[in-house]
Amino acid sequence: MYQEKYGFIIHSYCLMTNHFHLQIETNNVALGTIMERILKAYANNFNIKYHYEGHVFQGRYKGIIIEDSIYFLETGRYIHLNPVKAKMVMKPENYEYSSYQSYISLSENELLYKDKTLSFFRDSDPVEYAKFVEAKVTHEEYELSIRTELGENDNWLPW
Repeated sequence: MYQEKYGFIIHSYCLMTNHFHLQIETNNVALGTIMERILKAYANNFNIKYHYEGHVFQGRYKGIIIEDSIYFLETGRYIHLNPVKAKMVMKPENYEYSSYQSYISLSENELLYKDKTLSFFRDSDPVEYAKFVEAKVTHEEYELSIRTELGENDNWLPW
């Protein structure tokens, strides 16, 4: 397992259709080395499984250093809301290729380290984290959710 071999932990992730977001904390091994190993292994397995050739992800990875707690939390929230923003799902918990379900205790994930993120919330409560994440969902996204659930078209007018 790469986590044990390279000594990093995953705080959050989201796999999208042509890219992914990964919030990891490294120790002594350079991020470039870790990403090279992860990306090569994933691409090789994907290409074999789906009889695919070529690039699996769009473009190079971008690494950003997170140096404070606020940026750390906002990064996790951004990652977990990415499928909502992309209008792939109406609620972050409905997206199965994200660590969000694990955070709100809908599923377990042994690759994920949630303690640091949850430590910022009273009693490390997953419900408090969910409130934090979902507070960022805009009125427009809620309106789209309601319209979709009601089967309304684009001409629907809000009350």
